[in-house]
Amino acid sequence: MDFFLKDNHFKDTIELYPIGKVETYKLKSLIKENYIGINLNVEYFRIGDKNINSQNYKIGDKYFKVIQNIKNKEYIKNFPKIAKQLKDVDIPCSSFINSIEDKEIVERGTKKNKIYFYIQDFISDSFFSGTQSELIQVILILKKFQDFHFNFKDKNPSAPYLNWTPSQTLSKIKITINKILIPSHFDYLASNCVSIIEKILIKYENQIKNLLNNSKEYAHFDIHPHNLLFKDGKLISIIDLESIVNVRHVLATSFGLFKVARKCFIKKNIKKDEFHNLIKNHFDLEEIKVYTQIELCRRLLLIMKLHYLDKNDEWDFELIKHVAGIKESNYMFSK
Repeated sequence: MDFFLKDNHFKDTIELYPIGKVETYKLKSLIKENYIGINLNVEYFRIGDKNINSQNYKIGDKYFKVIQNIKNKEYIKNFPKIAKQLKDVDIPCSSFINSIEDKEIVERGTKKNKIYFYIQDFISDSFFSGTQSELIQVILILKKFQDFHFNFKDKNPSAPYLNWTPSQTLSKIKITINKILIPSHFDYLASNCVSIIEKILIKYENQIKNLLNNSKEYAHFDIHPHNLLFKDGKLISIIDLESIVNVRHVLATSFGLFKVARKCFIKKNIKKDEFHNLIKNHFDLEEIKVYTQIELCRRLLLIMKLHYLDKNDEWDFELIKHVAGIKESNYMFSK
C-alpha cells in the first residue's frame, strides 16, 4: 500500500463555490435582520463542500457560519470566550462581530429547528502549505495548546474516548467479517485492519487505559492544514472552535502534529532528520507516535463499526488513508 499520498488537505487555498439566488436571499435576510454595517451588495460564496451540521460562507470581506443540529447549545455560545482565552496566551484566532442585540453568537428559529450563526472578518484564503517555516510556527502553537487549560462553565458533551470499548467492538466486527461468504475489496482491507488494531491494542494497553480515565482536559482535536490560516507566511488564525473537546492534551497534540507534518512530507519539503531536529526540543518522538497510532486505531474501528454493525458505508473511503497513517507515523516518528 502506498503512503504519503495527496489527501483532502493537500490544497493550499480555500475553495469557493458560487451559490444560487434563493440561498443568497436567505443569507442577506439573516444578516440584514441581525447586523448593522455589513455590506450586502457583494459576491456570496460557499466555502468548501456542503456539510450536514454547518455551513461556511464568504460574503464580501466577511466570514459567515451557520450551525444547526447541535446538542449542546451553551457550548456554541462559549465560542467567543474560547477565542478570548486563546488570544490571551497568544494563540491566534479571529474575533466575532456583534449583532444588533450585541450578541456574538446569534440564535434563531424554532425549538425543533434551531440555528446559530456568527460573523467574523475574512482574514485569509491561505491554509498551511507545508513549508518548514510554517511548520515551526505550528509546532510552537501546539506546544502552547498542550500547556494550556481551558476554563469552561458548561461541559462539552463531546468526549471521543468516553465509553470507548475497542476490544468489544473489534470482537463484534470480527464475527461479522467471518460470516461473509463472498468478501468485497473493503472486506479484505478490513480483515487486514483487524490484525493491525489487535497489535496496537495490546502494545499500547497502558496508554489506552490512561485515555479512558475521566479527564477534565480540553483540547482542539482537529488541528490539520485546513484549520490553520496563514497570511504572508505567518500563522494568523486557528479555526474550527467546535473541535475543542474533552480529550487528553497529549493525544490532540500528537495527532495534530501528525496531520500537519504529513503535508510537509507529501510535498517533500522536509527530510526525516530535519523533522526530528525541529520537534526534539518540544515533544517526545515515541510518545507522539504512540498516541497518533491509538487515534488512527480509534478511527479505523469507527469506520468498520459503521460499515459492519451500523450498515453505514459513508466513511469507507477513509479506511485506506488511516491504514496508511500507521505506516506514515512509524516512518515519521521512529528514529
